[in-house]
Amino acid sequence: MNIIAGVAATATKKSGYKNIKGGSHMKGYPKIIGTKQDIYNLFEIAKIDDEIKEKLAQTLDNLIATKKHYVLKAEAVEKPAEEQTPDDYELVDNPNADIVRIGMKEEEIAQIKNELEIE
Repeated sequence: MNIIAGVAATATKKSGYKNIKGGSHMKGYPKIIGTKQDIYNLFEIAKIDDEIKEKLAQTLDNLIATKKHYVLKAEAVEKPAEEQTPDDYELVDNPNADIVRIGMKEEEIAQIKNELEIE
């Protein structure tokens, strides 16, 4: 069983698209993605809804794009801001990134994009 199959099966049981369409559940794309399960619920809906698929693709790309951020190198801390250059910064993992917060891995995102045929 692949990563997505196990989690997606849970998503379908709890809030399948039929329930969402006809019930009092979420309609449209959520304003906030708070958990990994939210991604997998959207993944299930995106299989049959092109608008959700497009927005999910943007969300997934954003999760990866914000995984790293620039910080000032230790040796440049004493430099006045006016004298700092781009070389004084380094790209490091962002411990506060959304991808970290919701507990997703890049491999899981790649698998979702692959199954939805998103580049």
